[in-house]
Amino acid sequence: MDQLLGTHTDYCHAFTDGIFIYPNNADEHFRHLRTILALFQKKKIAISPAKFFVGYPNVELLGFRVDNFDLTNTTWSDEACEPLSFPSNLNALKQYFDTAGFHRHLIPYFAKLSEPLQRRKVEVLAQGY
Repeated sequence: MDQLLGTHTDYCHAFTDGIFIYPNNADEHFRHLRTILALFQKKKIAISPAKFFVGYPNVELLGFRVDNFDLTNTTWSDEACEPLSFPSNLNALKQYFDTAGFHRHLIPYFAKLSEPLQRRKVEVLAQGY
């Protein structure tokens, strides 16, 4: 989904099972909404009517607040990440990357900073662990 929305990330973000569009005004909102819905139609992606909400000024979901100004994490999200310690084994490293990767848009230079550990993880997995 991140690749599909790649050119739209200035106003649209994908989460676990949702897409959030946050415009500066109503006209922009409908323009962005039409763009994303057309993209989904072209790629044959279905949207559940029960999960389709339009017109919310802000929403808090999965530890994030999305509004027309920005995408920010909430205290709940901060507290969930706080106890993370440096991984001591491969399973812990995989879990660390899952958690940190979900928050990568909040971590400046995440890809560059995580690259040495990612490389090592791939090496260890290639050895059959």
